[in-house]
Amino acid sequence: MGIDFFDDYSFSHVFGGGIIQRMGISRIVAYSLSIFYELLENYIWIPYFGGRCINHYIFPIVDCKTKADTIQNMIGDQISFMIGYEFAELIDEKHIPMLPKYFRIFIPILPLLLSLITTNIIGKTPEYEII
Repeated sequence: MGIDFFDDYSFSHVFGGGIIQRMGISRIVAYSLSIFYELLENYIWIPYFGGRCINHYIFPIVDCKTKADTIQNMIGDQISFMIGYEFAELIDEKHIPMLPKYFRIFIPILPLLLSLITTNIIGKTPEYEII
């Protein structure tokens, strides 16, 4: 979906990093999960399965990803994720508490949910993704 180093979806990566940190996931595991997901999505899911479109009756705009990100965008996504993780690390738990351990079951779908929410906040699917 991404072509630029930072794009409209960079904030969803920042937010995702913060959520993962608040789940109590260690830095190394969190960064590894983020890198794994980017590689899975861009080098396996899109080339071999054609990408994905997510539609949910709550959100009016369909979120589609049918083209792989550029290398510069994947690097920007990782930096955004790390910024979110590190920023959440600095926030005292009395202000934003840690999430219960059972929230970890949402880790596999967290990137998809954040992408769907971001697409609907932006108000449109990027032009380069419209099929």
